Amino acid sequence: YSVAATNSLFSGAYWAVGMSSDPSSNSDWTSFVGTVTADGAGGMDYAPTTENHEGAVTMPNHSDTFVIAANGALTTSGGSRVGAITSDGKYAYLCGEGGAGAPCTLFLFVHK
Repeated sequence: YSVAATNSLFSGAYWAVGMSSDPSSNSDWTSFVGTVTADGAGGMDYAPTTENHEGAVTMPNHSDTFVIAANGALTTSGGSRVGAITSDGKYAYLCGEGGAGAPCTLFLFVHK
């Protein structure tokens, strides 16, 4: 980064896809597709998002908080998911657990 990254880099609507697996069962899969809207100030909403959990489809809404470090590292609330954002803010990813005992999830974001 030629200029230090800040939360304002993750701003606007992003197409989002994701996949998670429950490590305890190694066969319990969930996929996600939809829109994530980041406010550039540390807040983001996953809505509307279509979730397919082993064939059961739902449309949950979810909110989270994030912090972007000067080097572009992207971390959600409590450090449960970590990733990065490109210097132009067009692409980002997050990976990790949503909390203790939660499935491991990978999210990819592309700015609309």
